[in-house]
Amino acid sequence: MFRYFLLSVTIGVVSQAVFGQQATVSESKRTFTTYPFGDPTPIAAFAYKPDIYPYFRFEGYSVQPVDQEWKEVRLENDYLSVSILPEIGGRVWGAREKSTGYDFIYENGVVKFRNIAMRGPWASGGIEFNFGIIGHAPSTASPVDYVYFENPDGSVTCVVGTMDLPSRTQWRVKINLPKDKAYFETEGLWYNPEPLRQPYYNWMTAAAHVGDDQEFFYPGHIALQHSGSLIDWPIQDGRNVAMYRENNFGSSKSHHMAGSFQNHFGGYFHDKGVGFGHFSNYEEMPGKKLWLWALSRSGGIWEDLLTDNDGQYMEFQAGRMLNQFSPTRQVPTPLTKAGFTPYTLDKWTDYWFPVKQTGGISEVSTDGVFFVENKNGQVGIRFNPFRTITGELEFWIDGQKRGSLPLNAKPMDVINHTLAVREGMKHLEIKLKNKTLYAWQEKDPNRLSRPFDAEPAPKLSEADDFYYQARQEYNSRNYNGAKKLYENCLEIDPGHQRARIDLSELAFRFADYDVALAHIVKALSTDFYDPQANFVAASIYREKDQPTDALEAYGWAARSMEFRSGAYTAMSEIYLHQDDLAKAETYARKALDYNRYQVMAYQVLAVAARLTDRAEHASNWLNQLLEIDPLSHFARFEQYLLKLPGTSLSAFDDGIKNEFPFQTYLEIASIYLKYGRNEDAIAALKSSPTHALVHLWHSYLEGESGGSQLDAFLAKPIDWVFPFRKETFRMLEWAVKEKPHWKSSYYLALNGMNLGRESKSKQLLVELGNAPDEYSFYLNRAALLKDYANYSPLDDLQKALEMDPGQWRNHHRLAQTYEHMGDHGKQQEILEAAVAKFPGNYMLELDLIRSWAALGAYEKAMKGLSTIHVLPYEGAGEGRNVFEQVYLNAALEDLREKRFREANAKVTKSLEWPENLGVGKPFETDETIQNYLFALIAKAAGRQKAYRNRLEMVVGQPESQSRRLLRPQSALVIRALEDLNRKDEADKLWNNIQQGTNRQAVINLGVLTGRITDQEVTENREYQLMKKILDAAGRN
Repeated sequence: MFRYFLLSVTIGVVSQAVFGQQATVSESKRTFTTYPFGDPTPIAAFAYKPDIYPYFRFEGYSVQPVDQEWKEVRLENDYLSVSILPEIGGRVWGAREKSTGYDFIYENGVVKFRNIAMRGPWASGGIEFNFGIIGHAPSTASPVDYVYFENPDGSVTCVVGTMDLPSRTQWRVKINLPKDKAYFETEGLWYNPEPLRQPYYNWMTAAAHVGDDQEFFYPGHIALQHSGSLIDWPIQDGRNVAMYRENNFGSSKSHHMAGSFQNHFGGYFHDKGVGFGHFSNYEEMPGKKLWLWALSRSGGIWEDLLTDNDGQYMEFQAGRMLNQFSPTRQVPTPLTKAGFTPYTLDKWTDYWFPVKQTGGISEVSTDGVFFVENKNGQVGIRFNPFRTITGELEFWIDGQKRGSLPLNAKPMDVINHTLAVREGMKHLEIKLKNKTLYAWQEKDPNRLSRPFDAEPAPKLSEADDFYYQARQEYNSRNYNGAKKLYENCLEIDPGHQRARIDLSELAFRFADYDVALAHIVKALSTDFYDPQANFVAASIYREKDQPTDALEAYGWAARSMEFRSGAYTAMSEIYLHQDDLAKAETYARKALDYNRYQVMAYQVLAVAARLTDRAEHASNWLNQLLEIDPLSHFARFEQYLLKLPGTSLSAFDDGIKNEFPFQTYLEIASIYLKYGRNEDAIAALKSSPTHALVHLWHSYLEGESGGSQLDAFLAKPIDWVFPFRKETFRMLEWAVKEKPHWKSSYYLALNGMNLGRESKSKQLLVELGNAPDEYSFYLNRAALLKDYANYSPLDDLQKALEMDPGQWRNHHRLAQTYEHMGDHGKQQEILEAAVAKFPGNYMLELDLIRSWAALGAYEKAMKGLSTIHVLPYEGAGEGRNVFEQVYLNAALEDLREKRFREANAKVTKSLEWPENLGVGKPFETDETIQNYLFALIAKAAGRQKAYRNRLEMVVGQPESQSRRLLRPQSALVIRALEDLNRKDEADKLWNNIQQGTNRQAVINLGVLTGRITDQEVTENREYQLMKKILDAAGRN
């Protein structure tokens, strides 16, 4: 608590040398020790992660490094140096404060890709830019577009970004370093050019070093979890978890701090005297996340997996929402998944800064960082300016000036000041030229009073409950799941207006325009003027080639501010398509009246001006567009079409640097199709790199004259060709009729799956029979039809292997199928040959070990486990699980044969956590199975006291484990309680288990403990192990 100000007593200023005020930007090649990734799977993402389609995963990761050159853009001024790697997601790779040499944004000395992200490869460090539906976005490890330049004010900027393919939204980050400041900015820019809502997720994920002297400074009193549940911050169960060293318990930590309007956060190393932080306006980036790897070896192993010599890291993340929400029915919460309104653009700014010799972080602004603390009747004030500051710092107490301090400070100087105080101070302010730099009040004015839990919420009706669930699924990109929930809602309440509109929009997303129209007509019959209903109706009419109806409905939608600019933009596009260029310009200008960042309106204005031979006007509109989005490839192509000085087709092509250049050309072509400019679309396609889908589009647009393009389309291999656009679906329907071929039908099935036509698409795949002559078709069909009625993947996988035995996945998938069928002998035969053919493939090796274990060849399995090297993915424990299962099953065999010493040794061995299996040992381990087996061994050997002691250990499990009632080990706890003659406790535990929501788990535990007799245990390795153990207990 602050006390009354009495006297200013000490002043200290530590200043660095003053250099010339300038900022520079440069590009070069930088060689890193690199652990590369590769081996992309040709299997469509529908089979493993549908929400990333049309992206695909990479499955190859190197344990041996190579020296590799990477493009680096570097921004520098006298105070900071910022490194950017455009070929690794455009991320800020690191940032250093020059006076200390400290990388306040963690800079990894190696590029070490590991299987963590949505598509697999991910590298630690820097600032990762995540746009879409969840973190570690699809573009995080691959090349993005970029451009850099100097600004008139002397600052320098590098802009990075690309398109998020599933949503077709465009994201950009402008990384800006002022010439004379000790912070840098990242300006996020994200726009949705589609007439559809899209999922909305953005978090800027920065990394920093960790250490035992580290303290985290996050305003707020609540730590939101991913589910929306609340825990206290920073004191948790008597621990001050704001101190890094106090987190030496439990698993990895993921906290989203809330409850304060202050919007800075960061960390400080008390021994080293350095720190790091972030700040922004609260309404722009309210999310403040702290993420830590577990301080046990379960987290420590990732230090070795992700870097060589730079040590462990943490993440301090800034987000557009309060938390990275993962909804669960078990946690009521007011938090929801967010949506992205059609035809809108969002932008925001983050500031990233170093800290030096302040002792901590209390307040941050563009002026600098303050740390203020009260000790022994004195208030210590430390200040790092971020800019040159001259003038007097004034100290105000309860509205009266009580002293001042003359300043002539440069960025990253350290200003120390001490105030002697006494009881009674209510308000302290530090001002500079009438501007408040720091303020404190006895009662925290920044503490928010709104609730962060669902306790005050009234109970929803059953229909509304389905509606909100559906909306969560929609905004999670689970459109098929959302459709079922919307239908459930409307079955209960056919007049549910919002569900009806959303279901219409969903049918529109799936290009099912007649169904979409039927739903929206019902919604408009309820409320003629509903703005969202009118916007959706207009978009449907537009696709059905009813432009007059579309214009009328967009006009009503424009009455709402939410849809006004977007509706006017869509109207301008319709008029452009109709060659009514005057009206196109009129409505595009109206769109800009209400959103000066309306990218799509600038596009219409530029095209209209070009078509009316007003090159200067067109150029002006394009310059304004490029000012907003410097990576607008559409704008640059329009400049080429205008034949402006300095433009050329080769220069345009060179500006496209992202992972999938052909997608950029297709997207430009799709915009021209929307405008009715087929010749411009063809011009864009002619410049594209060759690709099957480019040939298809070209053929379709040229009609009969595109025969050679259609042949080229059909001649291309199908690997990694994943159509997803509505436009492509229409073209594929045409191609199937124009020139029937299995490839066109296969692509049509994939595109149809992306448009909600799962049943028809799967039937189409079945009908193709054995006509396809590429192995990856059969590999895909086996994966995509795995749950299809009356289909077995065995024939397709055998055919894939016969066609190309040089692909390890063909062996792997076939062996997995035999495993699911229970034919472990055939599984072993395939895998032994595959491991010999593909040495070092740990996925094949681990499956082979599992097949040996299933066949009882435990010695082979144990030997294999001692030599395998597993590269895990985040959260993976498969290698350790196999290890435990092998040794426990082997111990059961020893027990059956009365080899008690050997059984004890194997159970003891099963408690180990060998790190060659890709998992480190956590603080808490569940040893229920081992303790129960030790008890059985003791009983069989006649050691009754040891037997009862071990049973007591089984039932005396830690609270963190006892809360997990539905885990398979609960069957052993129940049996142990019964063996200890504590039947009432066993019955109570069973009654609690029956309240669980996972009915199959309840049934399994009931069968295992003899409480359910008309069911069978699931064919699951863990439950089957429990059954074997309990059978062994029965024999003893």
